Amino acid sequence: MSDEYWGMAFKHATTIHNVSPTQALGGEAPFTILCGRPFDVNQLKVFGAKAYVHVPKASRHKLGKRARTGIYVGFDHESQSHQVWVPQTKQMVNTIHVKFNEVQTNDITQSLEAARETRRYTELTPTVSEENALHAASDKQSRICASAAGENATNTSSAQTPHDGDAPDVDTALQSDEKEQWLAAITEEASALEANHVYEVVRADQIPKGAKLLPSKFVLKRKRDQNGTVQRYKARLVAKGYSQKHGIDYQETFAPTTSKTALRTMLAMSAVEGMYMLQLDIVTAFLYAEIDMDHVYVKPPHIMGLFNRDEVLHLRKALYGLKQAPRLWNTKLDRWLKDSGFTQAKSEQCIYKRVHMIKTTKCGWRST
Repeated sequence: MSDEYWGMAFKHATTIHNVSPTQALGGEAPFTILCGRPFDVNQLKVFGAKAYVHVPKASRHKLGKRARTGIYVGFDHESQSHQVWVPQTKQMVNTIHVKFNEVQTNDITQSLEAARETRRYTELTPTVSEENALHAASDKQSRICASAAGENATNTSSAQTPHDGDAPDVDTALQSDEKEQWLAAITEEASALEANHVYEVVRADQIPKGAKLLPSKFVLKRKRDQNGTVQRYKARLVAKGYSQKHGIDYQETFAPTTSKTALRTMLAMSAVEGMYMLQLDIVTAFLYAEIDMDHVYVKPPHIMGLFNRDEVLHLRKALYGLKQAPRLWNTKLDRWLKDSGFTQAKSEQCIYKRVHMIKTTKCGWRST
């Protein structure tokens, strides 16, 4: 094995050591003692195992391959995903959409040498990648269709073009003719944060020694209807989470999302069974989730009448922009659904079900 892979091999071996029971800890694993929960060892695979990484539709044409062959090199605790080296693209990929053949392992050294030879060849001979060629052909076809459609295509594209300046910065917004509308939006956001007890205002000199102060900003957005008319001025206080450090400011960030296949399956089942479907939108969802660490402090932007320059926000709940915010909200929602009697599907983490038994006059009891 070449030197480039020894670091990943040591990291993978260290992970196995940390999640394995030891006699020194009374049969407990170091990971369990540190995090208060056992590690799912099914997430670990054989180092060097052949992996098949899913290629999304947006990155392949109709007859293109649906997976790329790679090499499993470890598990990423931050994103809770598998790390796969793909020699074809010469990239390290973190993904959960991957299948493994742990019986068949790759020769990592040969794969790395093959990638080097491919890199040398491509540096000498410029080529057009499959994806670029596909995009070029697609753009050409779009231009032909637009030209054939004439004015109708032109009018449609111009109507769907996003408006410039719909997301101005705070300084520009407060100096514009819409100053009052933007101030009202900012005040509304601050009131929502206070009503949900998202933070506690403390003085800057009260921050514990060693605690990190995260910067923040207000993100502004004009909400328009299908005709382009402004319907609402929206402001959101966002923490600049890019300055957070893994293991210090947060632990895990993974939160499941619904796949298109699962959504289509539910729609088809509701149509076949004649069921009603309801949809809801939870406003400021992240603000309902409790923060997982007690030492998260945010420096609010200085806007007249809201925060003083010497004030700091001690977060009690998640704030948009934090790296762990999606996971915290998913944990909150998962707990509430299970406490309400819902059962999570094993094949799809975002699908829950609850069975009701209702009494009918003809056939006794039936489930809904």
